[in-house]
Amino acid sequence: MRRRLRAGRVGGGLVMGGVALLLVGYGLMALGVGGGNVVAGSAMALAISGTAILSVTGPRPVGGSGIRLGLGALASGMGGLLGASVVASTLAFDPLESIPVVVLYLAGILGLAFGSLVTAASLLRSPGPRRTVGGLLAAVPVLFVAAGLVGSRAVDAPLLSVISAACAILGVIGLVGGIASLGLLVLRADVHPAASAAVDGTNPGHVGRPGRSG
Repeated sequence: MRRRLRAGRVGGGLVMGGVALLLVGYGLMALGVGGGNVVAGSAMALAISGTAILSVTGPRPVGGSGIRLGLGALASGMGGLLGASVVASTLAFDPLESIPVVVLYLAGILGLAFGSLVTAASLLRSPGPRRTVGGLLAAVPVLFVAAGLVGSRAVDAPLLSVISAACAILGVIGLVGGIASLGLLVLRADVHPAASAAVDGTNPGHVGRPGRSG
């Protein structure tokens, strides 16, 4: 049990560190500083590792089978997108003409959509902060679908292009924020197990057991 708690602490820390490093990487790219894409890629690898660890170990408050399945899909989806990005960076032609890039990209998008919905469905049935995180993740696929639908009608319509881009940006923010919030919940539960048990509605004297939500 202590091993599971320790692994959960590592997973939560990797998720939070990955999200923080991702913001640094995108900030560097926005400023035109070299190496920003490398930092962002490394951050993705950290977040993927942390999410995968949480999906396997299932520490409080992500111990439900549904949440663990969703986290596994999220990790796979992020891995697909990272793989597509790495392969695309090695090509001298349009990455969209590469079958491996397209396959990895589509697999990543489907993994993120499925993982977000499954994780959100489990969290929305939970009390307290987990329900808020669930709502955040539930909005992610909706925003991405809205971005795609609006973008497909944005020909010669600047306003629709802006709306499509805004939906996509909000979707990314929701995804990153939701994953970061899960990592924070795990770390907070590790620091304040009694409070977490009270939120879960479980016995504080058995804080080592994973929650049954999901």
